[in-house]
Amino acid sequence: MTQPPISIESGFQQTLKRGGRVKIRIHKILEGSLVDGPGKRTVLFLQGCPIHCPGCQSQQTWNPEGGQEWEVVALADELTRRGAETGEYTISGGEPFFQPEALLGLLKALRERGANHIIVYTGYELEVLASQNHPARPYLEEILPLVDVLVDGPFRAELDNPFLSYRGSSNQRAIDVPTSMAIGSTVLLDWGQNPEIVAENGRLVIPIGLYPVFAEVGEGHPTRRCGELMER
Repeated sequence: MTQPPISIESGFQQTLKRGGRVKIRIHKILEGSLVDGPGKRTVLFLQGCPIHCPGCQSQQTWNPEGGQEWEVVALADELTRRGAETGEYTISGGEPFFQPEALLGLLKALRERGANHIIVYTGYELEVLASQNHPARPYLEEILPLVDVLVDGPFRAELDNPFLSYRGSSNQRAIDVPTSMAIGSTVLLDWGQNPEIVAENGRLVIPIGLYPVFAEVGEGHPTRRCGELMER
């Protein structure tokens, strides 16, 4: 399923840099989540999403003018303080790649502060993010090495499955980014089991295009209730 790229003018360039400091717009921070990835995680929900998946449970995060604006460095300090117990973070939305420059800055700052594990959710399929006309494309090669797991794909109500772990619909994939980059093929995680390498004759086809970004991806695997913001 192909989604149209976000507009540069309607997204990140309007709100990122003011006074020489990178800004990021967020919806909320949630501490101690057990459903946004393995372990006990500190979750950041970003504000602004142009995808508007039918059945989305987080429509309050769609408006790019909603939420609160933070400086990236200050936000990294706040997340590090709140997540000090485990150092495990999940960045969700909204749509994180709606603010790609700010996302890159935040990921760098979290890693500099000792983050142990970072999951990023996106409603875009990886091959859409990697396409030449997507506004996030120039940042992708720097973002991916800072991410442990990328959960990609839009929420599809007809594929909703309440028994999935950490994903909302079965089209969404959990990509083991470091392993995928190391071996040059996409590795999908089925959380609770060993990573599964999907070969060309299996469920996934990955010709490597740009640097260690996987240029073409096929079918994936199941995971969480996409974008849930209910208190855990």
